[in-house]
Amino acid sequence: MPEYKKAHFVPVSYLKLFSGNQVTFHSYNVDRNVFMANIAVANQCQKDYLYGKEKEIEELLGKQEESFVRLLKAINQDPSKSSILSDDNVFLQIITMLNLQYTRTLDNIRNQSVLKNEFRKIKEKRIKNHDDAISDAPIQLHSLKALMDGIECAVLALDLKLTIIQNDSDTKFITSDAPVIIYNLLFEKYLEKRAFGIASKGLLVFYPISPNVLIMLYDPNIYLLEAGNEIVEKITTDDVEFLNGLQVANCSNNVYFRDESEKLKVGEIVKRFSKNRVIKAKVEEIITPGSTPEKGSSKIKTVLEKPYVDLDLSFLRILENKVKEYIGDFPPENPEEITQTLVRNQELLDYQNKKQKVQLLMSLLKETSLE
Repeated sequence: MPEYKKAHFVPVSYLKLFSGNQVTFHSYNVDRNVFMANIAVANQCQKDYLYGKEKEIEELLGKQEESFVRLLKAINQDPSKSSILSDDNVFLQIITMLNLQYTRTLDNIRNQSVLKNEFRKIKEKRIKNHDDAISDAPIQLHSLKALMDGIECAVLALDLKLTIIQNDSDTKFITSDAPVIIYNLLFEKYLEKRAFGIASKGLLVFYPISPNVLIMLYDPNIYLLEAGNEIVEKITTDDVEFLNGLQVANCSNNVYFRDESEKLKVGEIVKRFSKNRVIKAKVEEIITPGSTPEKGSSKIKTVLEKPYVDLDLSFLRILENKVKEYIGDFPPENPEEITQTLVRNQELLDYQNKKQKVQLLMSLLKETSLE
C-alpha cells in the first residue's frame, strides 16, 4: 500500500487519547445503533487519497498534529497549569488546530460539495454560458478547500476565551469522527435557533481531549463561567451527558470511547441525542428589490444548519442583562442587516477577508508549533 494512501481526517494521534492501550478503543455507530468493541484506532476516520496522491500535505499535517497532541497531553497531565492557558502561542495553536479539525471532517467536505453545486444552480439562472467545472470537482479539491478554510477562519476565533473543563464524574467524555463542536446557546434561546458560524455572537466551541478533560472556547461578552476562572473543576453527570450528546448529534457516523464499561451509558446517549442529527447545507439567494433574473443584483448566502439539543450546562450561564445590549432589537427592520447584527467582531471578519489572510495564518501555524 502506498505510504500516504490512507488519509485521516481526524488524526490517529488524537484518537489514541481515548484508547487505553494506544491501539484499540470502542465505538457506537450512530446510524445503525451498533456497538463495536476493540476496534483498531488506526482504521478510523480515514479515506483513500483524501488530499490527493502527493505526500507533502499529509507530511505537513502530520507534523502539526504531532506538535498539537504533545500540547494536549501536557494539558491532560495537568489541566490546572495556568501557564498553559496564559501562553499566547498556545492559544493561537489551539484555535488554529481546532478550526482546521472542524473544517476537514468528511461531512464538512461533503457539505462543501453540496454548497458548490447549489451555488452553481443559482448561477445558471443568472449567467448564461457559466463555467460549471466546480460542480465536477473531485473530493480532493473540496478537501483542500476545507483545509484552507480551517486556516483562514482561525482569525475569527481570536476574540474567544479559552477554558479547560475537568471531568471527575463517573460518566466519561467520548469523542467522534467530528470531534470539534460549535454551538450557540444565545441563538438557541434568543434568536430563533438560526444557523450560525465561527464569526457569530454567542459562539461556543467544545473539544474533548481525553475521557476526563475538554477544551472549551466561548464568547466572553455573553457567557459567564460559574467557576469564575479559567479552569472548571466541578461538573455534573448531566453536563457530561449533554457534552457527549453533542458528539452524537454532530458526528458523521461513529462515536468513540475508552472503557467498555461505558457501553450502556454511551448507548443511552446515542438513543437520546441521535434524533437531533440534522446537519444541512444550503444556499440562499437574497434578491435585491426590483431585480429580475435578467437584470439586477442579488446576494448569495451559504448556510450550514447545525443541530440544537436544548443545551443546559451547570457551569455556564448567559449574562441576561447583556443580551439586549449585545444583539439589539431583533429581528431588525431590514432583513439584510441580520447577518451584520449577529457578527461578533466585524473588525476580525474584515481582516479575515483580506487577500493576505492565508499567508499570515500559515506563518502563524508554523510559529506556534511546540517543539
